[in-house]
Amino acid sequence: MIETMTAQRQKTKSIDNSMSVIVMLYNNPAFGVLIPSYTFDIYGKKMSDWVVDATKGYRTKCVVVGSDKDFLDDIKAHLIDTKYTALLFADTPLLSSDAIAELLDYITYKNLNIIRLARGYIARTDFLKMSEKIYDMQIVPLHSEEFFVAKDFESLGYIRHIIDDKIKKYHMAQGVNFLQPNTAYIEGECEIDSGVTIGPNVKLCGKTRVLHATHIENSTVIDSVIGSKCDIKNSYISVSNVGDNVVVQPFCAIENSTVESNKTLSYGSIVR
Repeated sequence: MIETMTAQRQKTKSIDNSMSVIVMLYNNPAFGVLIPSYTFDIYGKKMSDWVVDATKGYRTKCVVVGSDKDFLDDIKAHLIDTKYTALLFADTPLLSSDAIAELLDYITYKNLNIIRLARGYIARTDFLKMSEKIYDMQIVPLHSEEFFVAKDFESLGYIRHIIDDKIKKYHMAQGVNFLQPNTAYIEGECEIDSGVTIGPNVKLCGKTRVLHATHIENSTVIDSVIGSKCDIKNSYISVSNVGDNVVVQPFCAIENSTVESNKTLSYGSIVR
């Protein structure tokens, strides 16, 4: 299960000092592009950020590695004095915090030095410090689907589809109404209150928040707060605060501004 940033914020979890996490930033040359593959955008967050989000509750560090097979020399200087260390790759953005917790329970219960995950490892930190090489071993079959690897653009497209679906299902479960969910684009850090209606062709980006009983359709909202009981149609809003009970008629643009409550912006208004 993928957790949006909203879901992450609603959970409280103390730091687990039994394990630390190294998220290994490996640039897969199969993509053949200039920017590192782990920085690819997936619904408003870097691919690596989705993995880091799943490690909430552990001390986590991101480390660039030159290989996805021979990486011990790259990570050894970053090991800290926890009993276990999880070595996770940044190309598995479907990973969840529940999967990590269960795998930690598994190695603890089995009292093993190291386990191989479908993508990555969990090991005793002292074992990693003493090892010169990690040898091949049987994969622990737990949560293998969450370690699906973004190894090329086809697999990345599949991952994006799954994350899109999970984000929308999460918001639906919180009481958000999607009139045409296939046409909506909702990024991972957006917060939407229950009772909000998302009409066709809505794009919510960045750290946007939409309050209760607002209706939005055919509009783009970026890094903005939209108050309750607003009606927004065919408009563009960026880095702004819109109060409660605001009507934004079609073809308005609001940028870097505040719109007070109980206002109506007439057709084609520009507020900057």
